[in-house]
Amino acid sequence: MTVRLWLVVLVALPACKGSFVQNSPRTAILSGVFVGLEEGTDVGVPFQDISIQFTLSESGDSVTGTWEGLGVGIFRGEIDRTMGTNVTFTMDQSAPCAGTFTGTAEARVGTTFSGDQTVGISGTYAGTHCNGDIASTFFVQLSN
Repeated sequence: MTVRLWLVVLVALPACKGSFVQNSPRTAILSGVFVGLEEGTDVGVPFQDISIQFTLSESGDSVTGTWEGLGVGIFRGEIDRTMGTNVTFTMDQSAPCAGTFTGTAEARVGTTFSGDQTVGISGTYAGTHCNGDIASTFFVQLSN
């Protein structure tokens, strides 16, 4: 009696509005302007499709820069390349009021649907600002 085993592998693409196809977890360079969208809750009120931009500069295992989204401020992170390119970070909001958020993100080298190589970053952050708590998820892509 012969038994045949068929293995079917399904690949799910993240549900995002960008045009990014994820490749293997090769080392991503985290320098440049990254733009995309975020969603989450701000003082318990849901929000979605809010533009977010990170302007980052990588140096060794550190990445620093600025961010603009619901607020604006300074971004500081540490890079761990043990398994891909992972970042733990802190964002200090200066406007519209003071706040501090911490989060994690994963950067991946990928290919746009037009065939260009790029870097995408997906992550989450949470914290408190002068009006209360905020929690967000985001996806940004290197802007050329």
